[in-house]
Amino acid sequence: MAANVASAIHVYVSNWDVATQDWVAGKQSLLEAGSVTIGSVTANAGTNLNTSLLATQATLASLLTELQAKADLGETQPVSLATAPALVAGSATIGAVNQTTGQGKTLLFAAITQSVAGTTQLVAADSTKKIKVVSYVFTLSLAGTVKFTGTADLTAAMTFAANGGASAIGAPSAHIMETAVNNALSIVSTVGAANGHISYFLEA
Repeated sequence: MAANVASAIHVYVSNWDVATQDWVAGKQSLLEAGSVTIGSVTANAGTNLNTSLLATQATLASLLTELQAKADLGETQPVSLATAPALVAGSATIGAVNQTTGQGKTLLFAAITQSVAGTTQLVAADSTKKIKVVSYVFTLSLAGTVKFTGTADLTAAMTFAANGGASAIGAPSAHIMETAVNNALSIVSTVGAANGHISYFLEA
């Protein structure tokens, strides 16, 4: 390892002079001024210490760059609630929540209203779309049967006791049943009258 010594390095020592039988002060040079080769220091499988130092400096530089990037104000930074501004008293619009929209579908609703047993149209036909039922709930006033129909039956006739009923809940991504395109949705009851509601959406 080479080192540049700006000034010579000396130490002062005392030596015993046999001739005078006394201690004699003296000066001894450790390093002379100028460039001096001290030696080579190696570490781990012969890696030169200077090379290791350079690699460490490169790693530190990389970490510094990463930390600076993490501190970019363009990124979301944690904020303490203690330092967050308080909401001003009064009426404020924070955002809009549309409860009739589910999974990208606009949900529609229809009532099931019968005064006597029979066939009741719940949703009119759409010339380009299917009626996809997401949920339903109903009760039957007297013991009888209920089924949903389009052009063909969408369910079998379900039997209920007086004041019995049923409910089913699906999701826009997993609807319960659907009509064909350009088919109306109806409910058909026997003996008792059905009353309740359905949710649905229209889709080709």
